[in-house]
Amino acid sequence: MHRGSIKRSLSIEGIPIRIAFFSKQLPLDSPNGVSWQVHRLANALVRLGHEVTCFAGGGTPPDALYRHEKLEFGSRKSIISKFLPAFIFSRIPTNSFDIVHYHGDDYLSKGSHTRVRTFYGSAFFEACSATKLSRVAYQSLFYFFELISAFKKGHCVGISRITARVLPRISTIIDCGIDSAEYARNPIKTTEPSIVALGELYGRKRTIDVIHAFLTRVLPLFPTARLTVVGPLRYDHPSVDWFPFLSQAEMAALFSRSWLYCCASTYEGFGVPLIEAMAAGTIVVCIATKMPAEFLEHEKNALICSRKSLGACITRVFRDPALMHTIRENGAKTEVHYSIDAKALKYQELYQQIHAGRI
Repeated sequence: MHRGSIKRSLSIEGIPIRIAFFSKQLPLDSPNGVSWQVHRLANALVRLGHEVTCFAGGGTPPDALYRHEKLEFGSRKSIISKFLPAFIFSRIPTNSFDIVHYHGDDYLSKGSHTRVRTFYGSAFFEACSATKLSRVAYQSLFYFFELISAFKKGHCVGISRITARVLPRISTIIDCGIDSAEYARNPIKTTEPSIVALGELYGRKRTIDVIHAFLTRVLPLFPTARLTVVGPLRYDHPSVDWFPFLSQAEMAALFSRSWLYCCASTYEGFGVPLIEAMAAGTIVVCIATKMPAEFLEHEKNALICSRKSLGACITRVFRDPALMHTIRENGAKTEVHYSIDAKALKYQELYQQIHAGRI
């Protein structure tokens, strides 16, 4: 969809909407999944002609089209800082805005008809995936806060049907979006087989399972293959490249030149990197859990396998160019439905209905 047609859609409902975003982080300082979604959505809504003010910590991204009101939450290492966003959000006047949209931490804020809360997954599943008792307790506490937020007056949005299973009063599903222009489909991949894995080695992301499958099943058959791991913990091996962090542009370039992206996570609220990989023309291999990404179709736009068969699944892709072509082409057809501009249109419709008093 061209930006011109998106802009024209605003004239159907009339004047621009004044929107307040509340988010703990923006991607300049904390480039995680939620902060990128907040930033991209705010920019897309501005392109639609709306006025967006984002109340968030950290610096202002250089490409921000919205107004940023910087908030201070203290040291990230302090346990108190985990609760400060909710307190600070609750103290900010919102009477001058038509829509007040929280992207987390609104359990102390007042409910209202103009309130929107987007749930980017749930701490319930984070608690179920935790490997330490302290982590289980921490996530369980924040699940309790999520339930408080869900029952406040306003409109609850989930990014997936999985999220709606454990959070009541989610009446709208608006999934995540990406800026497809950042992920050019690259027909020229690395000469030798290449795999990407993201996240911590243990815990929910389980990147260690990808490493194990690569070393025990893939390397013996493809000795020149390489695995790139992007995550906080280093893993030393001659065939494994490790980066603690990559910028958005560097991550897009990595996807673009790699053959395959492997996701071994036990839970994903949505799975944005899967869509990003498809946009870059990279094959997706995903371990099946009780909660696989809702847009994945086995042997169509991805391969879905068990942890035990992960290595065999990867080598099957490497040996079958026809299968690679099929998955890559279907992946391209999938990712076009997940542009951030399309998601902004859905939020615009929701805002307009609220503003007009229709819901």
